[in-house]
Amino acid sequence: MKQGERSLSARVLSGSAWIILTQGAILLLVFLAQRVILSTLTKEANGTLFFERRMTDLIVGIIVDFGMNGIIIRKVAQQQDRAPQIISSAIAFRLVLWFVATFISVGYAFASGYAVLDVVIWSFYLLIAARTTMLRYAVEAPYRTSSRFHVIGLLGVTDAMLFTALVYWMRESLNPFTVICAYALSAIPGFTLLVLMDRGRYIRPSFVKWKEVVSLLKEAVPVISALALLSIHATLDTIILEAFGSQRDVGVLGAIYTSIGPFLVVLPQAVSLAVMPEIARMALGDTQRRRDAVHTVLRLLVVSAVMMVSLAGPCMPLFIQLVSGGRYAGETMQFYWFLWTAPLVAVMVFSQELTVAVGQQRYNVWMAVGLLAFTILFGFALIPMLHSFGAVLARLATVIAGAGISFVVLRRILDERIDLLFVVRCCVVVAASMGATTWLSANLNLGLAVACSLGVALLTSFAMGLLRFDDVRFLQGLRSRVA
Repeated sequence: MKQGERSLSARVLSGSAWIILTQGAILLLVFLAQRVILSTLTKEANGTLFFERRMTDLIVGIIVDFGMNGIIIRKVAQQQDRAPQIISSAIAFRLVLWFVATFISVGYAFASGYAVLDVVIWSFYLLIAARTTMLRYAVEAPYRTSSRFHVIGLLGVTDAMLFTALVYWMRESLNPFTVICAYALSAIPGFTLLVLMDRGRYIRPSFVKWKEVVSLLKEAVPVISALALLSIHATLDTIILEAFGSQRDVGVLGAIYTSIGPFLVVLPQAVSLAVMPEIARMALGDTQRRRDAVHTVLRLLVVSAVMMVSLAGPCMPLFIQLVSGGRYAGETMQFYWFLWTAPLVAVMVFSQELTVAVGQQRYNVWMAVGLLAFTILFGFALIPMLHSFGAVLARLATVIAGAGISFVVLRRILDERIDLLFVVRCCVVVAASMGATTWLSANLNLGLAVACSLGVALLTSFAMGLLRFDDVRFLQGLRSRVA
């Protein structure tokens, strides 16, 4: 490993360590809350909750996010002297957009027969929550660009603790409304504390500048186009499933998304949050170092995601028992195959964040168009026949195609530093691990299946050159220095 790669890797590991540790704590707490929710609500009630959240996520996500997050981080990282104006202007503009988005969400809820109050409260939660990328993300920008991830991480853990406590407290009266209220109430203290901690350094009405809003909008136009398409792609399977299946089918898909979905994105998001400010600074002139850094981070990200799934795959029946009290034991295959979207999602998340960090966000439109097209193709081909299982298979097929598009985009950004052989090696590692884990899970006991599955993933990664002995020595050295 080159010295530049070592330096970057050390910073990425240091920055992402807090994110991964705090996200791990958050996932554990949310897991406990989901255990109560999924074992208490009927599949039909969970379907109602999931659809209300999903459609509001779509409307509020497109309008309020507006594709500005990566741009805010890049501009603040590169223009520290203008950070207060950038952050305050983004917050003010998003507040205006939120009122518009909430009004539209209320209209959809009323027209479709869903609870209007549920939608209003969920829209408020999306605005201030740690897990979303809206108002709170802009408030956190000074911490994100200076790698002070421990602050936002610990506040995120506080949110999760409050949510879990509220769900447990209301466990005898849980329904879609009370679950949504628990989410919203848990997000208020952390958001309030972040604003108070700012003490007017970055957030003031007087810092709001129209020219900053215009600048953000100009750069966000390609991103918002991609964001809208990606949001539709992410929600379309739910819409098709509700049209061709039942509320029970939607409840199954909702259980899969809420229980497994957060685990799939925590690793690529943690790495991206830590590395993108560094990449943004490199984009100002150190092109070769940027290429080497991206290549190193990407191959280690793929290996990490594959090993995570190889570990979790054989444990899926146990996971379902723990998270739902056995209510979804009949849908084990849906949960299992959804898990295998993880390595592909990792590639897609990383590539999407990279395009914004280097100022080439127009490429995200390519990826978004491709993902939406494949979602339509596979969704209408599989969901009407197979319902929730068809939705999972359609999502897996779509993200396989999306990862292929992401590699094409990465190749263009890095001037062919990502070659076809690298892509083939990644495919071999994922396919070999997938096949081995599937067979081992069906034919061996849990402990042996986990050990052998991890062994296949590790050996294949070394054989394909995605994992190197230099990487192992570097991580060992870093661990000994930390110890």
